[in-house]
Amino acid sequence: MQDLSEFFCGDDYDCEYSHLYEADIALIQRYIDKSGAKRLLDLCCGTGIVTVPLAEKLTFTTGVDIQPQMLATAIRKARHLDNIEFIEADATRFVADEPYDIAVMTGNAFQTFLDDPLLESVLSNLSRQLVSGAYFIFDTRLPIGSNLTLDADWGETGSYTDPQGRHVRRFYKRVRYDEQRNIIYFEKKREYPDGSQFFSSIDLKYRPLETIIAMLDEAGFDVEARFSNWEADPLQPDSKGMVCVARKR
Repeated sequence: MQDLSEFFCGDDYDCEYSHLYEADIALIQRYIDKSGAKRLLDLCCGTGIVTVPLAEKLTFTTGVDIQPQMLATAIRKARHLDNIEFIEADATRFVADEPYDIAVMTGNAFQTFLDDPLLESVLSNLSRQLVSGAYFIFDTRLPIGSNLTLDADWGETGSYTDPQGRHVRRFYKRVRYDEQRNIIYFEKKREYPDGSQFFSSIDLKYRPLETIIAMLDEAGFDVEARFSNWEADPLQPDSKGMVCVARKR
């Protein structure tokens, strides 16, 4: 079962990560414009970092997440919009009132579904919520090189200012690799000015490209484009991550 302690506070998450999603939003908007999509589904939407800005140009947008702490922040951020909803639901069981013509999953949330049958269930359920021809755009890291290397010590990954105005230093460490399942177990640490620390963890599965394509195909999706990042640089044999643009048949 996935450890969700990393998502302990939506406001804190926004302070730490919201500035990293500009390229995600731009590429998704490009495909919205290309397809003329009007209804967007954001699976594992978190605090609505992607959902809210995209909703401003759409007829209707739905964000789905399992974490109420994250959704509370998303709902507050979307108070000025009347064409958006946020739903606390399991991605395998969410059922839409009307189908969507584009779906997204950002923040490498694709990797948090650790068991293949679970991800297959997510993808098949997603497919049922989409019209034929709808785009599904998501990102994931790949099982290549240093992505699977364990860390001997904490590595500092930067800092941010939290909702209380404190300067927070952040660290992470890859502590265990389940080679049979291609899962890396991460520990994260935040250090505060008073010397206190907060620890969290997250587990991520690194699926080979061919496995991802096969799972998409089984769920009724064809892959239209593959990029190495949200800036849409071409995918290379040594790319550590992928942004995938799939389309429902």
